[in-house]
Amino acid sequence: MAELYPFRGIRYNQRLVMDLCKVICSPYDIITPERQRELYRRSEYNFVRLDAPVGSADDKCEDSKWQRAAATLNDWLDKGVLQIDGVPAIYIHDHYFAYLGKEYMRCGIVAVVRLEEWDKMIVRRHERILPELKKARLSQLKTMKAGTSPLLAFFKNQGGQVSSLLSAAKLGRPIISLSSTIEGRHNVWSITEPRLISRICDSLAEKPLYIADGHHRYEAALAYRAERRASYPSASRDDACNFAMMTLTSDSDPGLIVRPFHRLIRGIPESVLGGLLTGLKAFFKVEEWPLDMPNVWLKVDSLLANMDPDKPDEVVMVLFGLASDKIFVLRVGDLVAISRAMPASQSEEYKKLDVSIADQIILEKLLQITGGKREKLLAFSLDRRDAVQKVLGNKYQLALLLRTARVEQIMKIADAGETMPEKSTRFYPKPPTGFVFYRLV
Repeated sequence: MAELYPFRGIRYNQRLVMDLCKVICSPYDIITPERQRELYRRSEYNFVRLDAPVGSADDKCEDSKWQRAAATLNDWLDKGVLQIDGVPAIYIHDHYFAYLGKEYMRCGIVAVVRLEEWDKMIVRRHERILPELKKARLSQLKTMKAGTSPLLAFFKNQGGQVSSLLSAAKLGRPIISLSSTIEGRHNVWSITEPRLISRICDSLAEKPLYIADGHHRYEAALAYRAERRASYPSASRDDACNFAMMTLTSDSDPGLIVRPFHRLIRGIPESVLGGLLTGLKAFFKVEEWPLDMPNVWLKVDSLLANMDPDKPDEVVMVLFGLASDKIFVLRVGDLVAISRAMPASQSEEYKKLDVSIADQIILEKLLQITGGKREKLLAFSLDRRDAVQKVLGNKYQLALLLRTARVEQIMKIADAGETMPEKSTRFYPKPPTGFVFYRLV
């Protein structure tokens, strides 16, 4: 069972830092170098200095920037810029944001969750990790002794019990209320009443938690815990290293939005490209849409939106770049042939995923992009327009445009103990950092 607990969060002292819009920022993994420099200029107390500090040419190792971040953290605590809440709390975070012209709100419970090994299936993953990214976050944990950005996870909210409890929890005045043109609008409540905390935590205790964003941070937390246990075998089970801070949201929350990563492909020999269309027709029903067809890109976007309630399991993708005057709509026509062409060890649910079919049938089998070739020949984009423009600009030969996986599909993959291919999903938006964080001391 999942174990959730309140914690004494560290937050900005709003008597000294009155404009939180200047200090809240996106999490480290989506901050570009240009954005990083802009955040440094925005405020001397911007949270980027703790979560994504700038490196230096004089740095001797990865730990160097984290040592500066640790010194900054201690300095801000000493000056009162940051303060530690007096009593343990769980925090309720309403995040309002715009997506495709509509406003959404995602409600999250910020708490610390006991770390569990993956094989216990209490916390479940759906994504593969890259060892170098895990190493970087482990370096942060070891040096700073702080989890600065919350993982995003979701749970099955059957019966709506959790939602009703959260509505009751938000009756008081928020401790944080801000609106940013970049990070969206936010309200945060601190819940300290023990009975209400127990009811919220108990309502989630029997539910598995699914990591949406933060697989590398969770893996790093597991590794840090293992190192601490080896060094301090008599440490308490309640030592801070046994927990990770998470923002937990319902699987049915309208603000739990999943975006797909489109595939960009280059370096394919003409001999292979010349036989691609024939190969595709062995697995797909191929439709050719002329580029001068009225509203062709609106129709592509509608197709990729995966919003046809009559065909929830249809596998469709779009290939651009194979011809100069048309695009190719690929609909899976023979799932049996698809299944036979994929490893027998993979589940039938995995074999029905758009991204699995794209990677294993088109990229690996037909285009022969395997092993070490992937890093050289593949790139990824969250933006259909960006992907198309990069092909038009001759930076890539092909764009393979995908539909997103649905939350229920992701849960089924995680329930089966499987992981999806790299760059399969992006839960949007990532929770900003700087509202509250957890120190491992």
